[in-house]
Amino acid sequence: MVCAFMILLCPVLSVAADLESAKRAYADKDYAKALKEATPLAEQGNAEAQFLLGKMYWIGEGVLKDPERAIKLFKASGLQGNADAQFYVGSYYLLPLRDVLEGAKWLRVSAEQGSKDAQWL
Repeated sequence: MVCAFMILLCPVLSVAADLESAKRAYADKDYAKALKEATPLAEQGNAEAQFLLGKMYWIGEGVLKDPERAIKLFKASGLQGNADAQFYVGSYYLLPLRDVLEGAKWLRVSAEQGSKDAQWL
C-alpha cells in the first residue's frame, strides 16, 4: 500500500520540484533555465508555470517580447484562479481601452481573489 502511494506521489513531487527550480532560476535571472523548466509544466496546464512564462514573454526576459503569447499564458493561468494573471489580463484589455468590459471582468475576478492591485483599480 505504501509503495502504491509513493508511486502516485512521485509525479506530484517532481512537478513541485521543477516549478520551484524554475522560480529560483527566474529569481536568479537565469532565464534560459527558467524557460526550460517552466515550459513543459505550462504545457501540462500548471497555472504557476503559465504565469511565470507569461511574465517572461510580457517583459521579454530570456525570450523575445511577445505580449500576445503572454496574454494567452496569463488567460490560461487566470482561468485556473491565479489572481496575478487575471490582473495582467484585465490591465491588458483595460489599458489602453482595448476592451473595457473584458478588462473590467478580469479585474473584478482578480480583486475578488485578493489582488491588491486589482482592488486599487
